[in-house]
Amino acid sequence: MGAGDAGDVLLRTDGAGPDGRTLASTGGTDNIVRLWDQASGEQLAVLEGHTFSAKSVAWSPDGRTLVSAGGTDNIVRLWGVPHN
Repeated sequence: MGAGDAGDVLLRTDGAGPDGRTLASTGGTDNIVRLWDQASGEQLAVLEGHTFSAKSVAWSPDGRTLVSAGGTDNIVRLWGVPHN
């Protein structure tokens, strides 16, 4: 899609969510994406679905969707992230 098309979405590509409270981590050998509370260090969620290690994450601007991409498995996953 070209710039300005309705499908364009700006994503944050660091692990920090736009709410400033949630952090996504990847890169372990367990093929899992984890969500963490940045203030307390508490693990909030375990997102399983990659067949090889996920190498990158990106957040939607509203923080309700997390995108993770695998390195070797060539899989891109969209995760719904619940909000309190």
